[in-house]
Amino acid sequence: LERISHYQAGSKSNSVLICNQVYIIAIIMIFMYISIVGPLCRHTGLLWQDKLYVFGGQTSSIENSKVLWVFDFVKSSWKQFGPMPNSDQVWPCSVHSHSCNFYTDDEGVDYMITSFGFLGEKIAEHTNEVWAYGLQANTWKNLFAHNQENNSNNIPVPRSGQATAIVKGVLYAFGGDDSERRFNDMWSFNLKSCEWQQINLQGKIIPEVI
Repeated sequence: LERISHYQAGSKSNSVLICNQVYIIAIIMIFMYISIVGPLCRHTGLLWQDKLYVFGGQTSSIENSKVLWVFDFVKSSWKQFGPMPNSDQVWPCSVHSHSCNFYTDDEGVDYMITSFGFLGEKIAEHTNEVWAYGLQANTWKNLFAHNQENNSNNIPVPRSGQATAIVKGVLYAFGGDDSERRFNDMWSFNLKSCEWQQINLQGKIIPEVI
């Protein structure tokens, strides 16, 4: 607020100069993204500390990505992460139209939680899987696998394009579609017990399918 007030109180020429500098930086970042990362859509992005994490998405109409791109705002550089060849490293399948949320567990460990989406490679199916990427450890772990059965057999239909949020260690998911149906159901996923549970919406006002 102090910086904004200072700029507003400055001369008109200074304001123009500041705006031009912002536009130049934005244009440079866009060209850096296109030239290094390449065309990408239906991916997710997460800001953590001084880095931007971009995961998954579509590189073409028929090809998904499983690459994790990280942009360092301090160094102004991109870095690519992916599964090492011929290794036992755990890594999600290529996916697009998934969700991404930030989560800190009880021990203070920060995670990027990804869920749902449309899987690529030889699977080519919607999914209800949930993954956790440790932002400090730079490792993935699978919390709920594709086509996994729940203990209560109460799990959401695999989908993409849903809305998600994490509150107090619980991932909430609403809506989405599976190419044939659109949903307006709501689900919760406990990030500790890794169990799904459907939330019965009550009241006169219930959102329509999205």
